[in-house]
Amino acid sequence: MMRKAYLLLLLLFLLPCAAHAQEAKDITHQSKILVQGGKKSREPMTDRKYMTSWVGKDQDEVDITIKLPEGETGGGLYICWGVRPESWTLYHDTQIAARSGGNGFAHEFVPFEGDSVRLSMRTPPGVRPSIVEMFVLSRGETPAWVQRWQPTQEKADLLVLVAHPDDELLFMGGSIPYYLHDRQKSVVVCYMTCANTMRQSEMLNGLWAMGVRHYPVIGAFPDSGAKNIEKMLAKWGGDKARAYAVELYRRFQPQVVISHDVKGEYGHYAHMVCAQLAQYAAENAGKEEIFPESARQYGVWQASKLYLHLYPDNPIRMDWNQSLSSLGGKTPLEVAELGYAQHRSQRAQHKMGMDKNYDSSLFGLAYTLVGLDDRGNDFFENVPPRAEVMK
Repeated sequence: MMRKAYLLLLLLFLLPCAAHAQEAKDITHQSKILVQGGKKSREPMTDRKYMTSWVGKDQDEVDITIKLPEGETGGGLYICWGVRPESWTLYHDTQIAARSGGNGFAHEFVPFEGDSVRLSMRTPPGVRPSIVEMFVLSRGETPAWVQRWQPTQEKADLLVLVAHPDDELLFMGGSIPYYLHDRQKSVVVCYMTCANTMRQSEMLNGLWAMGVRHYPVIGAFPDSGAKNIEKMLAKWGGDKARAYAVELYRRFQPQVVISHDVKGEYGHYAHMVCAQLAQYAAENAGKEEIFPESARQYGVWQASKLYLHLYPDNPIRMDWNQSLSSLGGKTPLEVAELGYAQHRSQRAQHKMGMDKNYDSSLFGLAYTLVGLDDRGNDFFENVPPRAEVMK
């Protein structure tokens, strides 16, 4: 009898917990969302296409009001910004539910409770805030697909330096999922360019799908073509681009860096310049007299190794096709393919892991402080633990 009473009490205790643990629902299309410009203006931020966006007016304060369906209690807003406002405040009635911080994330989750909220955005003159997608979530456990980014890692075991979003997948293969999840390395992904808000959202969705949780570094260099490598470097400002690459090395103190083919994979000049910058920084980030501003801010640093995609000297082949328990039985390449599937605007042009002209398993050791590889299949061969390097 006592045992039955105990089990009944335990069941009654667990029932509310089980109810609370239910996953939050996407109730965007059941909610009433009021924005400037009405329904036609609102639709682009709820169409789930990431190719269109709502754009606010050029004024000091712009509001969006959201009323949830009857009987629903809010759990949060998931906002994919196109252009972030200078600041925003979320109100429930007249009470402040949340305020913007200084993270600068393009995708962010804002928890709230209540049946209605007002998002008030403030922008400086000439700036119009925009939202690529907005999701209204009911109360419950936040779904795994909602991105809750952590700040960029302070230090990188592996720095992935590429020209554009999706290059880190097409040409670097399973590098990110393998070293992040199986080898438990700190991985920082750096992009020189990001063409538009659509590519930005695809980039973040792709990284999140691979299990990346620390925000990437997104450069502000123009994503445009050029007739040769010299003109491409000039478009990126020459020394401005070199200083940026050197600063990345000094800021994140990577042990290993991977970057593009010196021939630009299929001849892309931005890829060529990125490879040049990676080499330049490997050779010069340890010299105080080179771009002394970042040396004063971060100190100098020399990466142990630099690998370039398809580099002919000291070649190695990485095995991205081994099934790993750390990846739920998937291979690193399969996980990278999950990330690439989020790059909807690019899938018609490229195929992950299927173009032998730029095999993502082939690299060459372009710079080393720790000698040449012997075993291969490991970017970190001969690299001492970070604690030993810092002594």
